[in-house]
Amino acid sequence: MNFDLLTRPSLVLLIDCWPTPTSNTTDKTWHNVVEFCYSNPYIQTISAVSYDGYRYDVTIEEPWWSQSDYLFNQTTKWDFMREDWRHFNFLEYNPARPHTSPIIRDMAIRPDQTQLMIANTLQLAYYCNYINPAIENIIIMGYAWDHCLKTRAIGWCDLSYAIQYGMFQNVKNILTKKDCVLTVDYKHPNFQSPWFPINDQFAYLDHSKHNINT
Repeated sequence: MNFDLLTRPSLVLLIDCWPTPTSNTTDKTWHNVVEFCYSNPYIQTISAVSYDGYRYDVTIEEPWWSQSDYLFNQTTKWDFMREDWRHFNFLEYNPARPHTSPIIRDMAIRPDQTQLMIANTLQLAYYCNYINPAIENIIIMGYAWDHCLKTRAIGWCDLSYAIQYGMFQNVKNILTKKDCVLTVDYKHPNFQSPWFPINDQFAYLDHSKHNINT
């Protein structure tokens, strides 16, 4: 595998980075995410979204939500995008029951990075095609590898199909980083097809092994 893949303009999708006070592994994983996103010069955009069951139930957490409301609702000229945004059931932030770990919610963002909340593939395609078309890599991180990161509205399963169907102009690669991902039992995953290792930490999704015709 070409290691040059890791040096292309990238967007990080943080999915369901929920707080788990009793798990040191969880906090360590979210700190790994923060360090990676801040230190990697190729990360241009970071999205954080936490769902509450249904695919259109997401929590308003700032400053992530406001930037997305500006792009997908207030300033877009595409009525369908605006209508899709307004279809979401945005849940008010409850400090007694946060949906995103404060480690992620309050993470430091570089001045050259954009933070927002992308909650489905339509929003991701709109952002990558028209807001920041330089993006080539989507890097998926969060909880849980064997469920949420695969099946959410922005999970890797639908995202792979969207890339294969040509919904993205320049995005070609879906990647992940082992120590920035947790399984449902709070362990780091062992990657299996259609995921293949690049090195001891990074893996890529081989679209030919996740084919739309199979």
